[in-house]
Order: sequence, then C-alpha cells, then structure tokens
Amino acid sequence: MDIETFFRRIDSDLVQYADAFRQLGFTTSSQTMKYWREEDFGNLQVNVPEGHRRLILNMITKLRTPEVKSDRHSTHTFPKSTWSPEKDSCFRSRRDIAVNFTDMTKPQLKKTDTSVNREKLFSSNHRKLDTSPVERYIQSKEQDMETNASVCGNLSKHPDEKLAIQGKKRAIASLETAAKKISQELTARKAALLHVSNSVNTSIEDILLDEYPDDYTENGARDWLKIQQDVAFVKKSFRSGTVPSRNTVKSAIDEKYEDKVLKVNSSRPAAKRHRSCSAIETKLASYGVQFPAKKSRQNTTIALEPQTAEEEQEQVRFATTLSMFNKGDENDFVNIDVDEAVESIPVIPVMKEIYSVKDDESSSTSEDEAASILLSLRNNMGDRA
Repeated sequence: MDIETFFRRIDSDLVQYADAFRQLGFTTSSQTMKYWREEDFGNLQVNVPEGHRRLILNMITKLRTPEVKSDRHSTHTFPKSTWSPEKDSCFRSRRDIAVNFTDMTKPQLKKTDTSVNREKLFSSNHRKLDTSPVERYIQSKEQDMETNASVCGNLSKHPDEKLAIQGKKRAIASLETAAKKISQELTARKAALLHVSNSVNTSIEDILLDEYPDDYTENGARDWLKIQQDVAFVKKSFRSGTVPSRNTVKSAIDEKYEDKVLKVNSSRPAAKRHRSCSAIETKLASYGVQFPAKKSRQNTTIALEPQTAEEEQEQVRFATTLSMFNKGDENDFVNIDVDEAVESIPVIPVMKEIYSVKDDESSSTSEDEAASILLSLRNNMGDRA
C-alpha cells in the first residue's frame, strides 16, 4: 500500500503530508511506516499539527502490534476488492470485544488454572491495547485534571491547595481589615478638619483678615499674635458660643482701638527725671568741660564713646583725674569704676581748696586757668603718694 492510500484510509486531510514523507524515504505503509517514530516529525519540511500526529502514530502502533491491527487492514477478513465502510461498521474491533468480555458479569464459580490463565491473558491483552500514544495522552490529561482542585471540585482531596487557599483567604481578610481601619481613620480626620474649619476661632480669624487685611499682615506674613489677641477679645465680648456676625466683629474691634486712642491722648506725659550732677561735675562744666549724654547703665560704653579727637582728650584727662580718688576714703588712692564715678563723685578736701580759691575769682575764666587747676591737683596727689 502506497503512502497516499495509507494516509487516505486514516484521514483524507493527511494526504497533504505524503510528499514530505516520501522525501525521507517512507513510501509504503507496511514496510517503512512501521519504523516511524515521533521524533521523526521534526525532520519533515512541513509542520504537522498535534492532532494529525496522534492519528498517524496511533495507526503506526496498530501496524506494529498484531493484536491492535484493525479489521480494515486485515486481508483474511475482507478482501481489498470487497471492503466497504458499511461492512466495516457492522463489526466491532478486537479491542471492543475484549473490553466487553472483561466487563461481562460471570457467575461466581471456582476458578481453575485454565480460567486463571485466561484471565491473565485477557488482562495482558487489555494492557497492551491501552499502550497507544493517543490513549496515553488522554490518560495523562485525565491525571492532570484529577490533580487540579479547580477541575476536580473536591478541595478535601487536595490538602496542599487547600492550605494555599486558606492562606490567601486569611491574607484577604487582613487586607480588608486594614482597609477598613484606614477608611475609618480618614473619615475621622475629615470630620475633625470640618470641625476645625467651622470653629468659632477660625470664623473670627477669616472675618478679621477679610475686613482688616493691612492691620494683620506684615510683609506678606500674618501677625498671628495680634490675630489671636483680637480673637480672644471678640470671644470675651460676646460669650454666646456661636459665631458672631461680621458687623458684630467689626464693631467690637473698632470700639477696642478707639478706646486705646482715647487713653493715649488723655494720658499726660510723665515728667523727665533730671539726674543731679555732683559738685565736681558742675565745677568742671563751669570751666568748659563737656560731658557726654548719659544713658542707662547697660549703655554706658556707648554713651562715653568719643565722637571727636578733642572729646577724646577731655575724657582721658577727666578719667585720669578721677582715678586718683577713692570713693570711700580720701587718703587712699585706688582706681574706681568710671560708671560709678559718673553716678556719684564725693567732694574731697582738695576740691574744697579749689572752691575757696575760685570763689574770689570771677566766674568767667579761660581754659588755661582750668588746665592749671588740674595740673596743681595732679601735683598735690603726687606729693601725697
């Protein structure tokens, strides 16, 4: 039987592969095709689908195994000239007969050696009949279906998949709980934000910033201290617990600042305190000595800082003179603090002599006379030392 007839007997769609098989040397079905293997499909120049491969391999398996040979190819049953599909459909294959025979109910008789051997023969034949590639492929798919819980439907038969599914369920439950907590927290935050936005303080702040933008902003930044002070004043004036109207807030703020202006205008300025000068300062001032303006004790250094060279010389001369006197005892000569000397300088007997001498003279003396007095004072101090 040529290769075309062999393929046509199996399926008419397989005739298209006859030329590819002939190129590899497979020309007849009975002599060459029985040596065909599944790996040989890779050597063909055409691509054979999986279904066509299984049909060809199934027929080759029947050619190799006499027990599986179909009646269609058995010449002793039907000659070639008299074979027809109608006659072939009237007979069952040897495989179907064997299956029906093994499934047939038989009476429970005592088994003899002959019956046991017969059963072994039928069982071996049955196993041989199940060795076709198509049936092995189907059995492998059935095993895959049995090992898959989604296809089987009985989860208790698949403990590994059952544990995996239970773990996924627990993970989903934990994620749902976390999502619920986050949703509740977000809802609470929204409620808190809404409460703060609608609070009395926020409403009063918005009114103040809308009505008096220049009074509560400085260089583009809000003066929060002043805003909080005025908000507290408005809440203290109207203790109703509700948000006051815009006109009420404006009237309260205007009244507050009008009272401040009246208080400032009605208050009298306090009289300036004049610090009394000591006798020596008055005397030296009468001779033209100018003292710098005195400020607080913290700013003494800044106040005594000379502005000109003449003022610096005068301060040096005055400081040199004051350093010879003791604040407590007139017989001791120690250095004293300049600030304390400026605050209070005691009248000593030496200065009394100066006063007695100068009482006889006129009040208008020159700078030379003042310099001579200071020089004599220095000489007297040097003699005592």
